[in-house]
Amino acid sequence: MLERSAQLVSLLARSLSGFERLVVELHFVDKMPTNEISEVLEVGQDEVESALDGIRARVSAVRGAVVKALCTSHAEDSALVSVGGAQ
Repeated sequence: MLERSAQLVSLLARSLSGFERLVVELHFVDKMPTNEISEVLEVGQDEVESALDGIRARVSAVRGAVVKALCTSHAEDSALVSVGGAQ
């Protein structure tokens, strides 16, 4: 299951454009506010905020997929234990 989660995170990272990667690094790693990012990248602050919104939406979708996969895996494990215990 962890392998599948790692694949999803890797897929998400590869899906980011160069601009989005810069925004992620500046905002989340360097803790730079959006107005400073817009100055550094010479784009409007609304473009930076829009990029962050899109990135957050994709991260949320991946998180949901990972949780669903974990729940499914856990349910399957529980069913196997129940079946094994009934024998």
